[in-house]
Amino acid sequence: MTQILERMSDPRWREAMGRRFEALTDEVFHVVRWAMIVGFMRYLETLYQAPAFTVARWVLSFFLFGYIASRFLLRPEIRLFPNTTNPALIALRHVVNFAVCFIVFALVLRGVGILSDAAGAFRTLR
Repeated sequence: MTQILERMSDPRWREAMGRRFEALTDEVFHVVRWAMIVGFMRYLETLYQAPAFTVARWVLSFFLFGYIASRFLLRPEIRLFPNTTNPALIALRHVVNFAVCFIVFALVLRGVGILSDAAGAFRTLR
């Protein structure tokens, strides 16, 4: 406990933790913002049944996927194996990292779908 208190009183450690926390909240904010934009477009698509909203939703979903992919794929990858030069293991690591990115994207879109369906259902109840 004493070590934790000493660490928390160190200005460099607090500054480093502040930067990490700020970076995390910044990433979450951007994903939530993009998800809200996609969700709003999905809501408009459901409400008005116009093909333009469908196209806009798919384009915005593509941008959301690109943003998530840039965060997961262009940053240091999830290390599955120790440092290796085996091309097959490197390829497997890339595939797994892309799969993680796609799963996160699918979960975000699923959440957007649930929220926009709920907003549409709420609007029809009123």
